[in-house]
Amino acid sequence: MRSSFRVRRPVLAAMVALAAVAGLERGAATAVARQSEAVVTIENIRVGLAEDRADQAYKIGAWTPVRVDLQGGPERFAGELRVIVPDDGGVPTIVRRRVDVPARSLASFLTYVRPGDTATTFRVEVFDERGRLRAVETEDNVSWLDPEQIVLAVIGNPGGVDLLPSMAEYRSTDPLQDARLIVSRLAVPEGVPDRWYGYDAVEALILDLNDPGTLEGLQDFRSQPLLQWVRNGGHLVLAGSFARWQVASDPDSVLADLLPALPAERTETGDLGAIESFVGSIAPITTPGNLVSVTSFTPVPGRGARILLDDRSVGGPVIVRGPYGLGRVTVVGLSVDERPFTDWRDRNAFWSRVLDLGGREATVSETSTSSAFYTGEVRDLSSYLHRSLEQFQGVRLVPFGWVAGFVFLYILLIGPGDYFFLKRIVKRMELTWITFPAIVVIVSLIAYATAYAVKGTDLRINRVDVVDVDQGFGDGDRYLARGTSFATIFSPQNRDYDVSVLPLPIDTDAPETAEPLPAGEVDEVITTWFGTAERSFGGMGNTGGMALTSTGYAYQSPNDPMSSTPPSELSGVRVPIWTTRALMGTWYDDMPPAIDAELTDLGGNRLDGTITNRLGRTMNQVLIAYSGDVYLFDQPIAPGETVRITSASNRNLTGYLDQIARNFNQIYTYDPNATVTVSRGDLIRSLSFARTGRRQRGQKSNLVLGQLDLSAQLDLGRPILLAELDGPSSALVLDGEQPTTATQERSTVLRVLLPTPLGD
Repeated sequence: MRSSFRVRRPVLAAMVALAAVAGLERGAATAVARQSEAVVTIENIRVGLAEDRADQAYKIGAWTPVRVDLQGGPERFAGELRVIVPDDGGVPTIVRRRVDVPARSLASFLTYVRPGDTATTFRVEVFDERGRLRAVETEDNVSWLDPEQIVLAVIGNPGGVDLLPSMAEYRSTDPLQDARLIVSRLAVPEGVPDRWYGYDAVEALILDLNDPGTLEGLQDFRSQPLLQWVRNGGHLVLAGSFARWQVASDPDSVLADLLPALPAERTETGDLGAIESFVGSIAPITTPGNLVSVTSFTPVPGRGARILLDDRSVGGPVIVRGPYGLGRVTVVGLSVDERPFTDWRDRNAFWSRVLDLGGREATVSETSTSSAFYTGEVRDLSSYLHRSLEQFQGVRLVPFGWVAGFVFLYILLIGPGDYFFLKRIVKRMELTWITFPAIVVIVSLIAYATAYAVKGTDLRINRVDVVDVDQGFGDGDRYLARGTSFATIFSPQNRDYDVSVLPLPIDTDAPETAEPLPAGEVDEVITTWFGTAERSFGGMGNTGGMALTSTGYAYQSPNDPMSSTPPSELSGVRVPIWTTRALMGTWYDDMPPAIDAELTDLGGNRLDGTITNRLGRTMNQVLIAYSGDVYLFDQPIAPGETVRITSASNRNLTGYLDQIARNFNQIYTYDPNATVTVSRGDLIRSLSFARTGRRQRGQKSNLVLGQLDLSAQLDLGRPILLAELDGPSSALVLDGEQPTTATQERSTVLRVLLPTPLGD
């Protein structure tokens, strides 16, 4: 037995050795496989709101959702996701967010970018925690939409909405556009943005309450961005059956607080003639013998409801609209996803009337050709504001004729002049090796010295702030406030700036020395670039444009350097020497009332009553717009002063808008000796009621800054006060501090939205 054991022990040892070697080989193979397997991969990139990837699109100049699916590798991956798109000047902009992907799992991440070009490539990069690039992909198969085009978002299946783009009023005359109106369908809950500015491109959103699971899907955190979007100026249209309206109006529903009216009763009827007349249709909705369920509403007191359609045959109002903050909510007591509505021939005209999209058409106005270097189409009021902010006192613009003459003289010197001098006078052609560079150096020094004398060495900033206070949305002590700050920086040197905007206390009597509110105390701040609507040199969508710098900049959150949510700061904005950069900042917060108003409607939309200035600053150029009229106050209103409406002169609003817009083209006069008399306050007043003027008299459009247009609130019967205030209402922070040595022009336009006045 011992002999047998001694024979087998070497065999056993060999078997153990072989097993160990095999185990080592398997371990090595596994290690090699792990090393060769990517730690993370980009599986999918989806751009825009549409649930169908084939319909993905972005709107130039609007915040756009970008969903990125990441596939985890053999181990958990943590790092940073970056999405890069160009701004209006072709300069790369970067948004960031932290990502955490479990091992061998698929995770989806949502970011928001603001493209400024028609030929945008969406570049996605993934970095690990040590800053090493681990994955990169691009997506360029994305359609683009012009600022003029209207995006209508839809949740559910409301009949007739898909027919809107084919209507005559929404057909485009631009050969690059299929239609002026685009319908984008959202999936709930996965397709709903998690930030309110994810709806930035959307003009209105139709929510079909009958869609199964929609209300339930919005009951969580996803509803808050939607409600914020409406509060900040969006238009939400709700339609459904009586049973679904009961669910939506339940006190525990996320929609209960924004409804201007509540469901009252359900009526079965075979006559919908009131709705047909509302649309102007001669085609009946119902057929004889078929009954339709209609919901009538009761307006909620204090919410400013305006009845659009009152059908007494079904017991009361069927379509009601009211304000919610700076936005609107429209309720429709009809099942729009069922027959007979879905068979009605004029169902598309019904939606066109309910959505109230009038005044969104683009206009064309030729710029002044007097001493002009550039002439072309000025389509939008935002372009005039952009150009106005580029005009700095003390900085003379060299006429193009001078520049062309200087270039011509330079060509003569460096070509025929140099040849004649060496050939006929010096008679030594080989000296061109000295004269040629000498001419280049001398001309360059002269050009620099001329620019130095003309442009100066000062950092210059032009700014205008627009502050909105909605005194119909609050608790009596604090009200919803929104600030929009426009700034153009003229830099005397090549420099990268970190830029952010913070609000100042508007009730202060010394805004120049006031400290801005800390970022942590402000509801939300968004800082971004400010572009123009034209597809021309320097405008949005100019694919042939050439960036003055290839250095990109990043959006950054004040609380997390690896996050762009919210995009409150711009990091590393390059402004080349003696050039300008236009920026825009928006903030939301609450503030005390700006005025006390006791107003009464005397009938015929005639306004009476008093207003009192509650600010610490004098109000200048005060007006109150109400219905189709404007009340102009000739004298400033001092702090604490009370004035009566009867002391103001009364004018037609559209006539007033037409008068102040007559000299806007002077802004584009390239004569250095010309005195431009256009007031930036007048530009803001025109922007404030652009759609009202556009509908009535065909005035200039407001496509880029549509969020500043208060025409929709005016249509709801709300008086709106506008006044100019001396000094700023926000702080422009450069590299962490307010510039104290810069030459600045700063002004503020205050806009106060008041509740609907009571009748006499």
